Amino acid sequence: MVLALTVLTACGPYQYYGGTGLHDATPAEVAGVWDNIEGTRFAFRDDGTALLEKLDGQDFDFEDGWRLSGKGTWQLTDHDGGQEVRLALTTRTQVESRLPLSTDEAPPS
Repeated sequence: MVLALTVLTACGPYQYYGGTGLHDATPAEVAGVWDNIEGTRFAFRDDGTALLEKLDGQDFDFEDGWRLSGKGTWQLTDHDGGQEVRLALTTRTQVESRLPLSTDEAPPS
């Protein structure tokens, strides 16, 4: 029932996301190590494998405070809205809890 309501009303975490608009990136441009806030790190290898560290939950799962690390695969996909990097986790190596941000670290609202 909830799923049907979400589909019918177009409500959900992605309802305002229109895509990247980018259509000319290459896998070679994506490959490499990408560091993010709070220690999150992605290593996208040329062979399509990936290592990830301290990946936070997405959307509503972010509020639960979990983080995971592991191995997986990645691919660059292209849709009408633009390209996206799709990551599939194949082996989870660690699960931990994220500490809440202090007011000094919180992004401006």
